[in-house]
Amino acid sequence: MLAKVQQFNESGYSDVNRVFNYCNFLFGDPIVVFKTPVKPNFAISESSFEITGANPSDQSDSAYIKIKVNNFGRVEGDSLDIYISDFWPNLTYELNKKIRAPLFVDSLIVPVPVKGKVGEHRIVVELDKPGLFDEQYENDNLAEFRFTVYSTSVRPIEFEKYYTSFNHNIRLLNPTLFFPGIPEEIFLSVSADPEFTDSKNFVTVFDSVYTEIEIDSLVN
Repeated sequence: MLAKVQQFNESGYSDVNRVFNYCNFLFGDPIVVFKTPVKPNFAISESSFEITGANPSDQSDSAYIKIKVNNFGRVEGDSLDIYISDFWPNLTYELNKKIRAPLFVDSLIVPVPVKGKVGEHRIVVELDKPGLFDEQYENDNLAEFRFTVYSTSVRPIEFEKYYTSFNHNIRLLNPTLFFPGIPEEIFLSVSADPEFTDSKNFVTVFDSVYTEIEIDSLVN
């Protein structure tokens, strides 16, 4: 509209100029048809995920995952089902959320329980799992996201519950995260007495990835 006004101001109101301006409309002209989507198209990808807040550790109750959901098609006023699964490494958590069908993009934050669950988690998100929507494309409704829960504990590299092995040292996997103010040393106390009245003590500074404690001086 502003372009037409400017043309009148610059070229005047001649018959030719008025015919050109009054007969050339973009909106409402029957010969002009906008190509609009006829179906919704919900989409999610690997780039649709992010962890909010600090990196989760085994002391955290939950990891908060932000999930972005797109709709590149027609907007329909209905709710959209979002299925979230956490594998560690097997399925350990499931959640079904409903959101209003996005106009273009929407997001939600989902808490995933991680307390004591050290290691890699695989989050699988599927949009419209029941297939309630007739979408333009169905191959962009599923995506995965992986994140790591860090350890704050010392863990044995060799662990057996029902038998022991003969070694001259003990190897311990270091914590991934250290709490501020805690000395970065391992204190090991060994005794044949359950009350530890006659114990032998070892103190070792943490190494880079794992720490080895020599126990050659112990009696077999």
